[in-house]
Amino acid sequence: MIGSACHQGMFVSTFVVTMQDYASLPHAIGILNRQISNIFYGPLMVNNLQWLTHETLLILLGVSLVVIIFLGNRIMNYQKDRKNLDTLNDTLSSRSTSSTSVNDDVHRFIGVVSHDIRSPLNSISAISEIMTMDADQLPPEEIKEYAGNIYDLTVRINNLVSNMKDINNIDHGEVKLELKPVKAEAIAKEAYDSLNVLGNKKRIKTTLSIQDNLPRVVADQDGLKRILENLINNAYKFSDKHSTVKIAVEHLK
Repeated sequence: MIGSACHQGMFVSTFVVTMQDYASLPHAIGILNRQISNIFYGPLMVNNLQWLTHETLLILLGVSLVVIIFLGNRIMNYQKDRKNLDTLNDTLSSRSTSSTSVNDDVHRFIGVVSHDIRSPLNSISAISEIMTMDADQLPPEEIKEYAGNIYDLTVRINNLVSNMKDINNIDHGEVKLELKPVKAEAIAKEAYDSLNVLGNKKRIKTTLSIQDNLPRVVADQDGLKRILENLINNAYKFSDKHSTVKIAVEHLK
């Protein structure tokens, strides 16, 4: 803001107040008062304020009041805009962080689901390959057994797809597991039966030993089976041909 005071065509003084000169209304008023004082008492005064009439003083005071009001409004608007801008920046930063977190959760969830589905799909592929290549040599009982395994595996995949939401919620701790007494040996036998064909395809020998009179364990049945299937699948995946994978169910005291 730039202003000047004149009397009878004679330039008296000039005062300047910019947005950079103030950080608050009191500070701006102080600057304005000092510059107005320069008008009244500066080196350009004429005959010791003889030129300053009552009317001129009123005009100067009126101009000063208008400038002060204007600056006050500008300062308040500036501070309000600055506050709104800070709030907007905080909101954008929060949303950016939230978006990154959501993307990480999605990628982790996809990884878990794809890993759980891969095991039964690999088993179905191996069984289908055996049945296709050796269809003329397989006895009816073995074909029936393979067909039953394929059916069980497809049911398993269907359950995984249906429970995707529950798996995601479990990963976030939002769903309680269905804990109940279960037979660990029966779950281990099911996992062995569904994945043994993968070992046969890779020429890996698989043994399953189960201790007698095992107590029941408290666990989520589907979750425990999924864990065992992943462990067995990884054992086949990282074992060499003609090696042996040993599965044992024992009560450790």
